[in-house]
Amino acid sequence: MKDISATIMEQNPVAPGTFLLDLQVEDFGPWRPGQFVMLRVGPSDDPFLRRPLAVMGCARGLLRLLYQVRGRGTAMLSHLPVGAVLSVLGPLGHGFDDPPDGREAVLVAGGTGLPPLVALFGRLKQSHLIIGVKSADCIPQLGELNASSVVYATEDGSRGFHGLATEALEERLARFPDCGTIYACGPLPMLKRIAAIAFERGSACQVCLEERMGCGFGVCSGCVVPTRDGNRRVCREGPAFNASDILWKEL
Repeated sequence: MKDISATIMEQNPVAPGTFLLDLQVEDFGPWRPGQFVMLRVGPSDDPFLRRPLAVMGCARGLLRLLYQVRGRGTAMLSHLPVGAVLSVLGPLGHGFDDPPDGREAVLVAGGTGLPPLVALFGRLKQSHLIIGVKSADCIPQLGELNASSVVYATEDGSRGFHGLATEALEERLARFPDCGTIYACGPLPMLKRIAAIAFERGSACQVCLEERMGCGFGVCSGCVVPTRDGNRRVCREGPAFNASDILWKEL
């Protein structure tokens, strides 16, 4: 973990309220899909708390983040110009583990859960990515998402599979029962359903949890979740967990 000075190289809207941010960083260090950074959006302590953003990519000194405007802090971030200098703390947390076997993995993203799965999709040689959105105009325009192994699940049927991402997952698993590990990130109801699907199938499943964070490195304990081994901090022991370790009924 390092506190790094980062310069905005490019920032573009890629969907309504969604921005792709490229930051020039030095010595970011090794990272894994599922890890995140804590970003200070201004030169002062206003807003006081940093914003947690999942790493979508980092190569050759360019850190790539994808975020939605959800409040005052991200709204401020979306208006910062090229050349602005930010403070980035990271990489933080525990990322996804590699699949335990050589079978094709199935990745499922919903809501703001796309960045860590885009990162994982680029890392794994064999994977299939399902992206759940309300409608086609909510799909971020990213080059990485033009692959034939990417399926869109739209609630209104305006593109791809007509239905929820969880329903698209069940359809995929019914057609290809030999699929291996399931990876997921998104809203809690989606993750609960995917964990149940994995349990019914006896499949390995890893989930990346989205929780409000204060510090980002385990000091404030404001992001704990119940597990079979007691409460665990999403920012420290997560955000990526084995789905079978989470006590979903208590969430």
